[in-house]
Amino acid sequence: MWQGGGGTSGPQHPAARAELFISQQTSLLQFNETAALSPPLLQAKIKQLVKQNPDMAEAHYLSYLNCLRVKEFSGAVHSLLRTYDGQLTPRESGRVEDQSRGFRYAAMNLAALHAHFGHKKAGLFVLKEAIRLAQEISDHVCLQHALAWLYTLSPIHKAQLMKRSMVKSCELSLSYLSSLGRLNHAKQLSYTKTAPATLLQSIVRAEALNCKHSLVSLQHGAWALRATLWANWGVSTMTSLASQLLLHLNTHHPTSPSTFYSAQPTCAAVCNIAIGLANLGDYQLAGEVLQHARQRFPPHGQHSSTWMFTQAYISLVDLLHQGRWTEAQTAITSMATTHPTEAKLRQSELLIAKGQLTEAWGMLGELRKDPEVVGELRVQVLLMESCACVAGGACAVALPLLVEALSAAQHHHLAYLAALTHLHTANVQLQLGLSREAEASITAGLGTVLTGGSVYDQARARLVEAKLLLLGVAVSLDLVHKLFSKVRAYHKVRETLYFKARLYHEVGYVEERNKCALEFRQFELQHPCQAYQLTVNSF
Repeated sequence: MWQGGGGTSGPQHPAARAELFISQQTSLLQFNETAALSPPLLQAKIKQLVKQNPDMAEAHYLSYLNCLRVKEFSGAVHSLLRTYDGQLTPRESGRVEDQSRGFRYAAMNLAALHAHFGHKKAGLFVLKEAIRLAQEISDHVCLQHALAWLYTLSPIHKAQLMKRSMVKSCELSLSYLSSLGRLNHAKQLSYTKTAPATLLQSIVRAEALNCKHSLVSLQHGAWALRATLWANWGVSTMTSLASQLLLHLNTHHPTSPSTFYSAQPTCAAVCNIAIGLANLGDYQLAGEVLQHARQRFPPHGQHSSTWMFTQAYISLVDLLHQGRWTEAQTAITSMATTHPTEAKLRQSELLIAKGQLTEAWGMLGELRKDPEVVGELRVQVLLMESCACVAGGACAVALPLLVEALSAAQHHHLAYLAALTHLHTANVQLQLGLSREAEASITAGLGTVLTGGSVYDQARARLVEAKLLLLGVAVSLDLVHKLFSKVRAYHKVRETLYFKARLYHEVGYVEERNKCALEFRQFELQHPCQAYQLTVNSF
């Protein structure tokens, strides 16, 4: 966020001590908020300073940052406007430029405030005013900062706005905005068919600027983006590695060597590690990692929503596996406050598990119409729709959805989701009796899932593979049945039918098991025999 200037002098004078305190706390809130004073204590200190000097803009700006960390909108707006009071109402006629500068930067910071709280329409409205004021006076620096917020808030033309920002920021030597633009551009391109190598190259170029100009926050942002991209591509090892490297960056505070940079990218890295442990079934270790995140980012902090969502997500996955629907619903409700789209997707998964297919279809239909459901989310919605079809016995309807999901996953280079889609397709093909096609689908997806997938996905993949092998065994047993019947080895025919029934029973093929049992009974009636010992262990 762009700030007005401000200097400090020696700490021997009360005013100088106040300026030093404000400077230190402002720096800590932006560098590592847990190292700053707690929100209530800091606000009490700020009130004392404002009481002594009501026109101290820096104190109001510090109050603004303190309100942001606890998500207090009205207090943040009030403090932000007080920050620029001195420039908006100049007492001297010679300060017209200060007034103009105050208006445009106040408008831009107000737009940033709306963006922080997700008020995109209000933010765009105020930002346009800041752009108009900056254009009137040809303030190119202000325009570039406004452009950075414009491509953040605008629902359209994001890529073009980012490119324009990168070019102009480079011309004006605005290293922070240039690097930020490259990272945001790479993130935006991840929703398109851009090759992974191109995205990583853009991040490397941004990192060159980060290292050259010691842009600590963007160094963390670059590694966090790497971790996100690797997670999308399904390479869990690289996601973990990128997160670990982020946490090991040597980014200590300039005036406090024992304080290290810690913000949203740091919290995201810790959460990535927790999710990785949960995917391996180590829920206790994942809980301990999240406990560390809770200590590092207290619940009242502005970054706490990241680990809170991760905690709810891990709990939900565990509860769904156990079939504890009521508790799973509670976890989904807690997710909805910060990630409503993800919550709807998980709600549909819960509805399918409970057999409430009509409600699930309605929710999935809403998600498909949502313009923000693109890329990875769209593939997940399509996979969930195919699961609803299979649960309702409409396997033939599921195939077109799976074809669309596979096309979307390959289009966006989502290798892991493409592999899962292949396995979903194989499961449907097996139920439709397309064993050869199922074998090709399993071959296409099995390797990726077994090398980098969660324990749950690996088990599902092996189950589909076992189902295919079972069909091969069933065909072989049909031949065995025919050969034993030819030589009238009736006791072996009974053993073969019994073995098939047990095999189908073990893998949950109830209908096929019942057919084998009926065939066994009919064979007994046709070929009665004396007492015998039924076994599958003899040769």
